[in-house]
Amino acid sequence: MTKRLYIFLAVIFMFTSCGKEDTPTIEDRNTEGIETKEESVDETPIVEEPIISEEANTITDNVIIVQSQKINGSLPAPNEVISMILLDTDNKALLNEGFSVIVDSNADISGAYIQFKTKGGGISDSYYKVDFESNSSGKVSTTPYFWSDLNKQYYAESNNTTSKDENAATIDIDFTSNIEPGEFCYIICVFDDAGNISGSQDVCVTILNWGGNDTLIGNWNFEKTELYSLTEETKVLPVGEEQCNDFEDWFCKDERTFDFTWCRTEEFRNFSFNEDGSFTFTRKSFGEELDFEASDVDCSPVIVEDERTALIRGNWSYDQETNTLNLVDYFIETYNYNSGLVTNERDAGEGRLTIFRNVLIDDEIFQYGREIGDNDAETGFRTFYIR
Repeated sequence: MTKRLYIFLAVIFMFTSCGKEDTPTIEDRNTEGIETKEESVDETPIVEEPIISEEANTITDNVIIVQSQKINGSLPAPNEVISMILLDTDNKALLNEGFSVIVDSNADISGAYIQFKTKGGGISDSYYKVDFESNSSGKVSTTPYFWSDLNKQYYAESNNTTSKDENAATIDIDFTSNIEPGEFCYIICVFDDAGNISGSQDVCVTILNWGGNDTLIGNWNFEKTELYSLTEETKVLPVGEEQCNDFEDWFCKDERTFDFTWCRTEEFRNFSFNEDGSFTFTRKSFGEELDFEASDVDCSPVIVEDERTALIRGNWSYDQETNTLNLVDYFIETYNYNSGLVTNERDAGEGRLTIFRNVLIDDEIFQYGREIGDNDAETGFRTFYIR
């Protein structure tokens, strides 16, 4: 009897278990119905239309890009067959002067597409097509002979420019006077002659105002320059002390060469930074100079007495974030034995930019320079001015 009861209970248990697994409950049926319904929903992604911004249109209407074409509409769709790399791209710009963009690629690129947008994402209703062959930037000073007589081995200017390969190109973007200090962004991609278009990148730019550091305002007199090297002891070049430089392999017209030494003394070098963002730079040095024409006759050095002067006027802008001082000159007057008096004037938008990096300023000392190791440099310098 007991045995039959066990068998009976086992059979009931078996049927109960299988029924729960094979026959869905009301809750299971509801759940399955919901899941089936979700699977049947169309999951086509929703593409948001870009928001056209009048602020972005204002930026577009007030930039100047030489040899570019303004086109209504959105940027062409990329096929990303070619690449784009942004080199040393300025994320800072200056009033009336604008900024530069350096692009590189794995292909022989011929141009770029640029569309401007606001910091908040609003986009312009047009874009620029830029021709690289006709657009170039020559604003940045790479030979700062007006600022110093130092050996270029040490000075090499404090612009940390990146060497570019044959595919790289520089885009010069200028501003009209309607562009004010603030922030904006742009979208950029490059193309080649075959119609290939790279993927795009977004870059944001801060427009710096003139001035920017009240501690710098006033007159500063050159005191000294210190030269640093991994292989030599530190050299100190003070104002008023004669400095001599050796020159090797000076080329003559007949391709022969000669070596010579010249010595000069810095009489003074002064900066005057004004509250309105303007500056004046003056300097005077005297000593020996090579007479270019006379030396070329017999390809031997003819040394003459020389006096050099320089007067530079322009605008200054200090970047607190990077401790860099941007000097844009619009007027330069120089005099030396070989060239005589030379005057150059530049309009707004065409100024020459010189950048002093690693700037330190307190109430008594203004200094800038390049440290050993910057861009793998084996030499460095610091120049000091005092009140």
